[in-house]
Amino acid sequence: MNIGVIADTHSKMRPEALEVLKGSELILHAGLIRLTLVELAVP
Repeated sequence: MNIGVIADTHSKMRPEALEVLKGSELILHAGLIRLTLVELAVP
């Protein structure tokens, strides 16, 4: 299983981060997220 981990996004999702997370079967966010950032769409 490919697991992606990201943290401290502060409601900003950089294109580089999305590129790295592509292909992850599970993405874990390790803190400092705002509710508006729930739109993380990684196919």
